[in-house]
Amino acid sequence: MHALKIAVTFLIFLALGIASAFCVVYIYKLYQEKTEQAQRPAVTTVVNLPIYQEPKIEKVENALEEANLDSRTFSFSAAIAKVSPSVVNVYAQLQNRNDVVNIYGSGVIMTQDGYVLTNNHVIADATDFAITLVDGTVYRARLIGRDALTDLAVLKIITNNYAVLHPIKSIKTTNVKVGDVVIALGNPLNLGQSATMGIVSGLGRATVDKVGYQDLIQTDVALNVGNSGGALIDSYGNLIGINTLIVNQAYGQQVSGLGFAVPTSEALGIMKQIIEKGFAEHPYIGAQTTLMTDSRNNNYLVISYWKRIFG
Repeated sequence: MHALKIAVTFLIFLALGIASAFCVVYIYKLYQEKTEQAQRPAVTTVVNLPIYQEPKIEKVENALEEANLDSRTFSFSAAIAKVSPSVVNVYAQLQNRNDVVNIYGSGVIMTQDGYVLTNNHVIADATDFAITLVDGTVYRARLIGRDALTDLAVLKIITNNYAVLHPIKSIKTTNVKVGDVVIALGNPLNLGQSATMGIVSGLGRATVDKVGYQDLIQTDVALNVGNSGGALIDSYGNLIGINTLIVNQAYGQQVSGLGFAVPTSEALGIMKQIIEKGFAEHPYIGAQTTLMTDSRNNNYLVISYWKRIFG
């Protein structure tokens, strides 16, 4: 029995010794592997990520179409297109001693039968007249009558086919307000039909250098030689006035942005009288007073006297 205990004890210690030996060997191998890994050179792993690129724009036109910028464009082209066929270039020719003087300006076709409203100073004392439409068609014209007091005159286009003419479509005679956007159409410097834009600066004006001009629309629209007689329209293409004059100098000073137009409410009445009678009547008491101020701020009352009872 004692010998059996010794044998069992021996086997237990033998098993423990073998297990310890295996543990030592296993630990040694782990140590060697870690040492070898530490001695190996570091390896960098490169990850190829996708690179974002802006889409290539082949043509600028395509890019603008995709952006749909036209839908945000603010334009008065519709108003101008509505009136443009009705605005004409007016040419007058007069004999000045031994010279022939050519004068140019603008006008508006008011009726289907070819009556054109323009300024009196455009036709001056001329006897020969020509009308050019926006499409370049040229017609002869004859003088129906003039009114010096309002600086308006009426011509009639000479043609066998009045159906091709385009009279003004819409005329506004009331409810014009200071601050309204307005556009002038005419023939500045004989360049051909042009458009300029501004606002109504004042109403019921009398000019500072032209006696007799009353109840005018004041505007800061750019007007030049040749714009006289042209159309002043609102932003919807309604005719509100006939451009008449600009003031470049007043009280000895250079000024700008002072343009004036005869309102349609007056121009239509004058035109009707001229067509019916060849002239326009203007009842008055024989004199007009105007308050003037000089460079020293001294006020003067100017009395203007007319010899004629009718304009």
